Amino acid sequence: MIQGLLYKEWIKTRWALLVLYIVGIAITAYALLTLQRVITLRGAAHLWEILLSKDVLFLNVLQYQPLFTGVILAVTQFAPEMTQKRLKLTLHLPMGQGTIALTMLTYGVGVLGLLCLTQHLMLALYLRSILAPELVTHLLVSIAPWFMAGFTAYGLTALVVLESTWRRRVLYILLSYALVHFYFISTTPRFYQGALLPMGLVTLLLCYVSILSIQRFKEGVQ
Repeated sequence: MIQGLLYKEWIKTRWALLVLYIVGIAITAYALLTLQRVITLRGAAHLWEILLSKDVLFLNVLQYQPLFTGVILAVTQFAPEMTQKRLKLTLHLPMGQGTIALTMLTYGVGVLGLLCLTQHLMLALYLRSILAPELVTHLLVSIAPWFMAGFTAYGLTALVVLESTWRRRVLYILLSYALVHFYFISTTPRFYQGALLPMGLVTLLLCYVSILSIQRFKEGVQ
């Protein structure tokens, strides 16, 4: 039954995922080309000097891509459940409500994680060929909050979309804006380094916060 539910989620999101993956990989490739252009014009030593002495990452084109990816995926996955009245039928599958909700959300987290992993592998493999390991870590740690924001945006967008009352939707939108803004408070490299672990735990919890909306919907339809 879980396999059938996962397949249903795949059917809903497959075309959006194709576009999101192409865009994510293309933006990552563009960011790497930007670095290569700096090396071609000024040399690798100049790139090292800029990274060490100035608050410049050369990867800013990636900043909001995970955020928009999370939002678009959540809307694609859950909006049809509400607009086409599918959620009521889904919740009546011969499975526990918690299992259904966790399966749907874990699917979204999983496909987001796969794209995130692909982008990080592209970055790490290229950066290791031109930079010292310490600088590779410097860059990857600095952009980690941007990718966490993508997962948070996914969970909070699902919370908003699955909410059945507009008053709570407005409240959740305002709350979501405040929470997502936290990931972009500073553009200083490694600003969040000491807080990455607790941020990661909070992000994981927020990925599944829409279970609250599903619970409220279930109680409402019953």
